[in-house]
Order: sequence, then structure tokens, then C-alpha cells
Amino acid sequence: MIFKKLKKGFSALKDVTKKAITNIVAYQRIKAKEHEIKRLILNRFTASQLDEIAARQGISWSYTDPLTGEKVVFRTKRDKVRRLASRLPLKTVVLYARRYKVKYRDLLDELEKFKAQVEAEKKKVEFEPKYAKLIEALHEFEP
Repeated sequence: MIFKKLKKGFSALKDVTKKAITNIVAYQRIKAKEHEIKRLILNRFTASQLDEIAARQGISWSYTDPLTGEKVVFRTKRDKVRRLASRLPLKTVVLYARRYKVKYRDLLDELEKFKAQVEAEKKKVEFEPKYAKLIEALHEFEP
């Protein structure tokens, strides 16, 4: 009797843990994709446009390394794109893309497709335990 209750409790705990982990992984995948999309959109800007965006947002191209005390300055377009992508939200990047007439719609469509795919995978995992219980009940059934 006690073992059956423990088994049910552990089964429920396993299902909840699996859902939680799936949600965390999905969230991380979406955030990583958003960061990639931001970098791709910012790569379509010119270096001078990136400088203007940084000036408007108050983002500096230099910082002091806390470990060595060395002053680091971002000079290449690649470094500037990385810095802006890490500091600006996607919504702001899209607003600047509209302002500077930079194409961005194809990348946002790609992001939406990716989000839909991740949500479908999450739903699949949510339905999985229900099917497992149904199959287990069918196996235990004796006519």
C-alpha cells in the first residue's frame, strides 16, 4: 500500500520535473535564437549607423577589464555588433532597423517559426505522460 503511494508520488514528481526542464530548455533555446537574430539584424547596419545607435542608447565602445585593469576599446564592426546585441533588447533593434530602413522582416519570420516549433515540442512532451499512462493501463488490463 505504501509502496503504491510512493510510486504514484515519484511518478508525479518525475512528470513535473520533466515539464519544468522542458520549459527551461525551451526558454533558453528561444533566448539564444533571439540573440542570434539581433546579431544578424545589427550586421546589416553600417559601422557609422552602429556608432549612432550606441550614442543614442548611451552605450560606450570602451570598458575597463575588472581583472587586469586594462582599458578595452571596441573598434571592429563585429565587436560593436556583439556589444549592441548584448545590451539592446530585440524590440529596440527592430525599431532602429525601421528607422534606418534595414531589412529585418525575414529574420523575424524565422524567429516566429522557431518559436512555434519549440512550442510544438513542449506540447508533445506535455501530452506524452498521458499517453504513457493510457498504454500502461491497456497493458495491465486482463479480459
